[in-house]
Amino acid sequence: MGEFLKLKSTREVILDSDNNDVFRITSTCVDSGDVSKGQGLPDTGLFLYRIFDDHDSTTDEFVRIVSIGDIENYLNSRNKAAQMGQEYWRSSVLVKDYTDIEVAEEASRAISDRVNSLVKDYATFFGSFQATDKEDSFPTETQEKIEELQEEYSDAVSAFDDAVEAESQAKTDYEEAQTNLENSKNDLADWLLQQDYICGGDASGVGNIIGLVETYIMFGDLYDGSGSGLYSSSSNSFLNAVRGFKSNFEKITYRRTANLKLTISGASTVTDSTIGKTVTGESSGATAVLLMADNDSGEWWLSQISGSFSIGENVSIDGNISGTISHADTNAKDPWNDLFDTLSNDIDDFSKIVEAAGEHDIKIRADATHNHTKKCSNTQAEVQNKENSVDSYETDLKTKKAAYIEAQATTQAAYDNVYTKYLAVKEILPDWTPDPAMPTRP
Repeated sequence: MGEFLKLKSTREVILDSDNNDVFRITSTCVDSGDVSKGQGLPDTGLFLYRIFDDHDSTTDEFVRIVSIGDIENYLNSRNKAAQMGQEYWRSSVLVKDYTDIEVAEEASRAISDRVNSLVKDYATFFGSFQATDKEDSFPTETQEKIEELQEEYSDAVSAFDDAVEAESQAKTDYEEAQTNLENSKNDLADWLLQQDYICGGDASGVGNIIGLVETYIMFGDLYDGSGSGLYSSSSNSFLNAVRGFKSNFEKITYRRTANLKLTISGASTVTDSTIGKTVTGESSGATAVLLMADNDSGEWWLSQISGSFSIGENVSIDGNISGTISHADTNAKDPWNDLFDTLSNDIDDFSKIVEAAGEHDIKIRADATHNHTKKCSNTQAEVQNKENSVDSYETDLKTKKAAYIEAQATTQAAYDNVYTKYLAVKEILPDWTPDPAMPTRP
């Protein structure tokens, strides 16, 4: 046996059935110390347990850290206590589990403080109260004094009951604050995901919105994957391709429309290689481009006329005499002219439709961008609100935790007061049966 009482504290983290952290503290009195020097207790049985099943120690319930009266009245051997039919016994070991690390820390300090106070109180008890012989004259107390002490005991029990109720409410408030904080954090996480999706750029929200707009307008996905979509500014976009085709077709149509039909006597055979070459009047010097020819009738259709051809003059193609003009028709149209006019009108109408659709698309794009920006701004504001809520719940949790710890200390102090009042009456009336009954510490 050493000089001082020694309490060993072992800490470990285990997992419960739901894989949540549980903070376990095992307190073991490994040395009872030296009572004669005021630095110890009679034995290591610091922790009072209640026996429910004589044959199953696992059903025992921790009641409290022992008081001086517990040391004097209860055994430190479970087997002997069970054999003697006692309801309580004192153990040297206490194992407590906590779901909150800070509560575990506070509880550990509370155990140490309580044991320290117990050793000091026992030193006083051993050195003066127990060791002093006393001779009293009886009666020592008046009935009025006894009733006063009993009333103080009843008041102490009532105060203890109030403290237990307050501790229970503080525990409920603390657990509710934990739940509120957890729900608030989950809510914030959901809104952060929405913010990432909505405000994350073309790769996410806005790109999806514009893509849906384009699909809706054209009733199909017309993107080619290269970024040169239906109405984009790219040179190879569909709209610009239509515009270019229309321009080129107009040029072709202009060049392809005949202004003059000549009937050539003794005309040379016109081949595909001759089409598009220049026809020259040998006398007038007039020129034109040969668009097409009918070798059977000797009819030539010409465009881009420069000068005036004369009846009876010879014409040549690239300097080679090809025949003599016998007839000229200045209002002639080639066989393809009507078709070219129809196609030109159709392309012009289609181009206008595409451009109008493009303007509509641009407007909807602008509206979608505006709505997206507004929605992003609203989402960011909501995220800020959720972050503020988390901060508020964290502050509330700290307040509720402190209140719970304080309530536990108040309950312990109230119980100690009940026990003190109980002993005060028992000192005068050893056979007194307390009413209300002596409570147990939750």
